[in-house]
Amino acid sequence: MFAPIQWLLLKAAPGYGQVLPRIFYTIVLWLVKVRVKVNGRKPGEIAALVVTNHVSWTDIPALGALFPAAFVAKSEVGRWPIIRTFARLVNTIFVDRTARRTIPATNAAMLAAIAKGAHVVLFPEATTHADGPHLFHSAHFAVVEDLQEAGKNYAIQPIAIRYSAPYAPWIGDDALLPHVITLMKNPPLTCELIFCEPLILATPLTRRAVAEECFERIMAAYRT
Repeated sequence: MFAPIQWLLLKAAPGYGQVLPRIFYTIVLWLVKVRVKVNGRKPGEIAALVVTNHVSWTDIPALGALFPAAFVAKSEVGRWPIIRTFARLVNTIFVDRTARRTIPATNAAMLAAIAKGAHVVLFPEATTHADGPHLFHSAHFAVVEDLQEAGKNYAIQPIAIRYSAPYAPWIGDDALLPHVITLMKNPPLTCELIFCEPLILATPLTRRAVAEECFERIMAAYRT
């Protein structure tokens, strides 16, 4: 039902292309009984890249319901029935984690989305973790060097994600449906989104420096 309407919106009124996804994400959160709690301020107009730790598939609707976003997702998502169609309609940027040669193309797609005014959401751990932030891979942070060359004061928005229940994480290659059922059978849980102080790209920073700074800010917020 949502996919044809979204396709028509993108064709007829691109400016409203994020309205339906945000409604969809809100419905998904309601169905699986995930309540979103926000600490700090949502990204402003200059926020270009949103960086966050990754805990579960529910991170995506939790973030997507709050602000217009294009997500960087593993290429496998592009092959999942039903989900793949909606993912493409919300301008998801797919990356093949097994082929490093595809990184420049992914970064170029991220840069193009940012140039169009999108908030691009990156999960730099490349997988989910149940016990807090892990090492951030810096490969996709190369996009910040291109943003700096553009001469605008773009911002990087780090966000720490944590959940109120031990059954919230969806780890690695876990099957999706059993996890959805688990969420629906259990009491409501809270997904807390902690918006850290943004990084303003007013001075030159390397991709590794940005990755490390985002990790430190997210880890500090996660531990509070």
